[in-house]
Amino acid sequence: MPEQTPTVGMERKLAAIFSTDVAGYSRLMGDDEEATIRTLTAYRKLISSLIQHYRGRVVDAPGDNLLAEFASVVDAVRCAVEIQHALKEKNAELPEHRQMHFRIGINLGDVIVEGERLYGDGVNIAARLESLAEPGGICISGTVYDQVENKLALTYDYQGEQRVKNIAKPVRVYRVGLDVPSPLGGEGQGEGTVRESENQKAKIEELKSYRLRPAHRWIVTGLVLLAIIVIAVRYWSSPLPSTQHPAPDTQSPIPNPQSLPLPDKPSLIVLPFVNMSKDPDQEYFSDGLTEVLTGDLSKISNLFIIARNTAFTYKGKALNDSHYWSHLTLGYIYLWQKQYEQALAEMERGVTLGPNETFSYAGLAVVLNCVGRTEDALEAAAKALRLNSADLADAHLLAVGSVYAAAGRLDEALTFLQRYLSRYPNMLDVHLTLAAVYSGLGREAEAHAEAAEVLRLNPKFSLEVHQQRAPIKDPAVLERGITALRKAGLK
Repeated sequence: MPEQTPTVGMERKLAAIFSTDVAGYSRLMGDDEEATIRTLTAYRKLISSLIQHYRGRVVDAPGDNLLAEFASVVDAVRCAVEIQHALKEKNAELPEHRQMHFRIGINLGDVIVEGERLYGDGVNIAARLESLAEPGGICISGTVYDQVENKLALTYDYQGEQRVKNIAKPVRVYRVGLDVPSPLGGEGQGEGTVRESENQKAKIEELKSYRLRPAHRWIVTGLVLLAIIVIAVRYWSSPLPSTQHPAPDTQSPIPNPQSLPLPDKPSLIVLPFVNMSKDPDQEYFSDGLTEVLTGDLSKISNLFIIARNTAFTYKGKALNDSHYWSHLTLGYIYLWQKQYEQALAEMERGVTLGPNETFSYAGLAVVLNCVGRTEDALEAAAKALRLNSADLADAHLLAVGSVYAAAGRLDEALTFLQRYLSRYPNMLDVHLTLAAVYSGLGREAEAHAEAAEVLRLNPKFSLEVHQQRAPIKDPAVLERGITALRKAGLK
């Protein structure tokens, strides 16, 4: 094969890429265009000044976006933290509805240089990380984290491996904690931050090695079991409804600020535990338990773990028993405990409280299907379809497709399941259900392909374990499903 000649005028280099945009920019412009432009101009001047101060270079700044490069990844992260602290002070001077919050993504990667412009995956990943950051927050890639982990007095929340648009391999994502003093440049302040961080870590380590008194062991055991039940429910059920839509297919390295891709894996949040003692000094124990569980669960690649910073916004807030979603959650818990009457009662209560909610009927359809009330399950599934809105991003279709499959309406089930798969390609349950459906349709090659996807997502998958866990009330119905999966090549 003849050697390819590099394109004249182009070169490659390794660089720290900084990408930022304004969260909710369209809303701000819709409310007051002139005020928004004035604020954006002032904030962009501040951002550019800090980028220059930290030896960076602004590459491009279209609309509300800004792209910059740094020779040092440490400088890039320091600059990002400094920017967010400075903008927070500026925003404090504005009414809440006029505050402008930037999201920042930083990646260390190979880029193509053409004149003053930069291209390539190194740039695209930074833009995708920006879209994953919270307003006023910072997300960094694993390549950045590996370089700054021990160099800066910051905390990092691991978000797991995330699949992002137009990037072949998953990207390790970390959120940077911003609850440290600013600026980061002062030596004395930096050392103080390190001491505070180490003190927090010491408390967590104390929690990990804490030897429970006998009277307390059953309490913590119960909490862990409850966490496991909740994980199982979220793992085997559909993703939560969301008003966020997947990002449009575009060649631009800067995503639409209103678009945020849904995670293609089950989502889980560990809500803060309550300190039931009368000793406020024990507050760190309950907070530490939340942090330890969040950290440990984030190591499970098949789960999307919501950051602890988000979880702690719920601290001190009780769940609303009058909300339909609370009863759907309880219904799923009862279902996976095979307490069918309680599961059905909770789902019906959820429908009563949310009569116009797609997920009320989708959840009811699942339980009715599991207890063998096929016609009632189809009726509930049909109502879920009629109530569907674009905001739900097809998240209910796994439940609907499973109900149609159980009723023997395989072609219709296939339509719903394929739509769901296009949104959530790494959900094990959809591949499992498709394997059974293709098997039932006699499409053996496709059934085996779906079985291979099941094993890719869970190499330790076992039909025996699945049969024990599946909350199907009628053993004959369950056996038919197991036979179809065995025919697809699963064991």
